[in-house]
Amino acid sequence: MNVWLRVVAGLFGFVLQIVVLDAAIRTFLLPRVAFVRLSRVVSKAVGRIFGLLARSSKSYPTRDRILSLYASVALLAYQATWLAISLVAFAFGFVAAGASSFTVAFQISGSSLFTLGTVAAHGGALTVLQFVEAGVGLTLLALLIAFIPTLYAAFQQREYAVSRLSVRAGIPATPWGVLEIAQSVGSYERLDELWREWEQ
Repeated sequence: MNVWLRVVAGLFGFVLQIVVLDAAIRTFLLPRVAFVRLSRVVSKAVGRIFGLLARSSKSYPTRDRILSLYASVALLAYQATWLAISLVAFAFGFVAAGASSFTVAFQISGSSLFTLGTVAAHGGALTVLQFVEAGVGLTLLALLIAFIPTLYAAFQQREYAVSRLSVRAGIPATPWGVLEIAQSVGSYERLDELWREWEQ
């Protein structure tokens, strides 16, 4: 294969992988909100699908059940997208490192990324790249697994606040329900605490 073609394939694969790692780090590890174009594209695509599914149902409980899956599916879609792009990126890397064809490079890449070990690389550069890709695949998976407890802790905190609100606002919770219950038990002075909590 032409040397310049290998160089271009290597650079293209490297840029693709940097895009994936940037999205994974800024989506899961950065402790503040960041604009991540790749993650935004994925979440908007998943959101459109869920919007279509929810609009097809007329009852609120069914729509709520459908939309409640959005966050989980979006997380899995991030992972699937990052792995798919990594698969292609490393395939270009294997072409640059000396694989005989893109088909062989793709097979080595899939075997390495998913740590299957079905196709072994031969040669120093290919072997090193194979180990690097296995590490990247495991890291992307570990980021998702580590993020899930954080997500559920935040959700649990929200659910706890919602259940406490039902005591003060009735079911379903309404602003006038808060005022009626506060008047009936004579606890207007405790409403400031409630407003502060829900403002947060």
